[in-house]
Amino acid sequence: MNRTIINTIFILCKSTAKKSKNFFYKKNPVFLKYILTSLSIVLICACASFGTEDYKGGKKIEANGYQEEKNKDTEFKKIWESFSNEKVFDIDMQGYTAVGNKNAPVVIIEFFDFLCPYCKTVSDILDKAAANNPDKVRLIYANYPLDNECNAFVRRKKYQGACLLAKGAICASEQNKFATYHKLAFNIKNLPIDLNGIKRLAIKANLDADKFQNCLKSAITETALQLQIMEAMKLDIPGTPTIFINGKEYKHKIDKEVIQKIINKEAQRVK
Repeated sequence: MNRTIINTIFILCKSTAKKSKNFFYKKNPVFLKYILTSLSIVLICACASFGTEDYKGGKKIEANGYQEEKNKDTEFKKIWESFSNEKVFDIDMQGYTAVGNKNAPVVIIEFFDFLCPYCKTVSDILDKAAANNPDKVRLIYANYPLDNECNAFVRRKKYQGACLLAKGAICASEQNKFATYHKLAFNIKNLPIDLNGIKRLAIKANLDADKFQNCLKSAITETALQLQIMEAMKLDIPGTPTIFINGKEYKHKIDKEVIQKIINKEAQRVK
């Protein structure tokens, strides 16, 4: 609240209390005078307290906001230092689905599984980051299904149907419909995924059904998926989602504000 307004309220409260006290001194017995005088003092104190606390509260809010920003800056410095010291890997992403400027200074590689719940959240953040930084960011999508039907490094059927969805993504990319398929696959409701389910998904994504079906069965598609899985294993990724920014694994919480800061600093560093 504005300090001038607070002072005005205080003066009005004090004036009202004074008038009340003078009136009752003339009209009422001594005992009542004492009671009402006490009440007037309480009224003045309450008004003063209200004004002071409200004013201080504004200062507290302002101080808290400053402290929060300071804490964020301190936390980001720690994240940046940790990220900067990560090993740089030479990652072969030739032939992978990607969006953004081919010559972008910041290359983000996202290893994901369509049935991994947190992958959807991370994918949304990275998609927006790429869209908001078209000249700075090249976003590359790498399938890493946690399904032992196609992934020999997974010992159990954690996400049954993830292999089919991953193959579907490769086939959707061949028809230039990856973005549509990608969004639909992350929001699929009917689990587990079977062949009929993946075909229905392809129809929703406006894919050519015959081409899509032939692509799913193709040895070329299987090989493409296995190459992505092998690349993930070479990098010893712990699971999904895992992202690399300019060859360095980003091991912290994937927050949109932090990712944007990383993008800005990496773009500046590479120049």
